[in-house]
Amino acid sequence: MSAMSEQQANPGTDTNSQSHEAPADPSNPAGGPEQASDPVEATELDLTAGGVWAIRSTSATVLFVDLDARLLLRQHGPGSPRGPNDGRWVPLVRVSSQRGDTGVIRVGDRHEFLTDPDGGFYDYQWWIPRACTRIERVSDDLRPPGN
Repeated sequence: MSAMSEQQANPGTDTNSQSHEAPADPSNPAGGPEQASDPVEATELDLTAGGVWAIRSTSATVLFVDLDARLLLRQHGPGSPRGPNDGRWVPLVRVSSQRGDTGVIRVGDRHEFLTDPDGGFYDYQWWIPRACTRIERVSDDLRPPGN
């Protein structure tokens, strides 16, 4: 399943129907669609989906991918080895999985993230984090800054 809403994943559910029950979320009294700042999770992320996504594993280190700008940021976590470009948005060249496919990130898989930190296709670098445990959309106001 690509990054999609629950409605897209479960087309048999009707989220547009009127309900006479009180909204479950007091911060959203209209009971309407999710707010833009609410996280959206996916089990599979097609890299053509767009947006900024956090890729989590059993490690405290988090990878962020900005699919609109084709960038990757590795946010170092405690107990993890340091990477040469931690905290810096770098051009993302390709993502491949140990299944042998490219362009898709899946929960449960390990992925190779190939980057071009200096641009110009001269010095690619790669990172293979632990198996992905969670993929979540990051709202613009929570997008990590990079240097």
